[in-house]
Amino acid sequence: MQELKEISDILENHPELQPPFLAQGDIISDFNKRINCYLNALDYIAVKYPQNIIIREVRKRKKTIISFSEKITETLTLFLTGNIKEAYSTFDQAITNTKMNDHVFNMTVPLTKLCNIITPLYRVRKSDSVLKERKDLFHIPFKLRHRVSAMRFSVSGLPCLYLGTSIFVCWQEMGKPDFDKLYVSSFISNIDTSHVRILDLGYNLTSALRIKPLEYMFDFQNSGIINNLDEDYFDDDDNVNTTRNAAWISDKVSKLLAWPLVLACNYIKENPDATFNKEYIIPNLLMQWISSNTNKNIHKKISGIAYRSTKILNQKNSDIGINIIIPPQMVQESLSNDGFCPELKKMFKLTNPVSWSVFSTLEINPKNLAESDSPVSRTPPGAGHIDDFDESLVEYYQTTTFKKVESLIHQMMRYQHLE
Repeated sequence: MQELKEISDILENHPELQPPFLAQGDIISDFNKRINCYLNALDYIAVKYPQNIIIREVRKRKKTIISFSEKITETLTLFLTGNIKEAYSTFDQAITNTKMNDHVFNMTVPLTKLCNIITPLYRVRKSDSVLKERKDLFHIPFKLRHRVSAMRFSVSGLPCLYLGTSIFVCWQEMGKPDFDKLYVSSFISNIDTSHVRILDLGYNLTSALRIKPLEYMFDFQNSGIINNLDEDYFDDDDNVNTTRNAAWISDKVSKLLAWPLVLACNYIKENPDATFNKEYIIPNLLMQWISSNTNKNIHKKISGIAYRSTKILNQKNSDIGINIIIPPQMVQESLSNDGFCPELKKMFKLTNPVSWSVFSTLEINPKNLAESDSPVSRTPPGAGHIDDFDESLVEYYQTTTFKKVESLIHQMMRYQHLE
């Protein structure tokens, strides 16, 4: 799509807009500086490509970007000056009482798209003792909620289910613990969970502007647009194409308009061992908003968040560094429950945990792990040198033991619901 390439080619030339971000100075000034850079880049694209449909639609709503960014700045200011309640209220109003509410919901995808029999998700746990049961790799039980600290998207005391698109990202998020102590489970969602929507913040300004083969048709069909059309409509290719174009244009416009939220949620911690991290203010408030009564509209309910890891810097457009967090659906009856969220138990089937050290030693080649797909087989000797092996794993991932173990677990282990 030429319109997408025109925008992407310019935006990717701005390193200050490529996540993750490390604040230069105070976080508020840094956020505003990057937003100004973003707005200037959009203006430049509009001048250079005046016929670009997507950028024209974004420019019509430039005030939405500015207003939303100002609300994020106000939220950060209130929080850092001790007005926590006012900070949440401001953040809530910035989404709920504006057009941003529609754009945020446009950025949601069905859980079944992210987690299915073709693309399972993974959960990893470090343990000194042997783990054998599925419950050992589910979310932290409610009776142990005192162990849940405030993390990037995790609210203190709220046991959420964290999943990753690869074992590698799970391992990175855990601080790269010893492999001998790792246990892994693979997760797939039920077909009937297609109504469960996940807010997709797992994009950068390049990946947001691409359309993968077949992925677009999936989005189009699941958006309800095709299903709501009369049969006669399908006889008119022009009408179908027009509707299809409107669907993907709407998706791209929403992602560009909501970019300030993605920006604010992609800061690297300045002090890794700190008790409080200013970089987590907006992600924490967003999770509170996801879990609050404000987000109970059955037609626009958001159940979780997909986001890029800040631990993997060289992600490019790879999908191996995406995390998904889904909070428990807490109701009054759940408060006395000391186990697991009943709704989350219904959403997923998972494998029994397997020991990394055992599975990685199996002399079995997974099916469909084609050697020709690996960058190694296409790279001539001496073509380049590796400076950071962890970062290079993104490029060579298909050849790693991470990928092998993922494939073997998926192919050899049985998926069942948590009892």
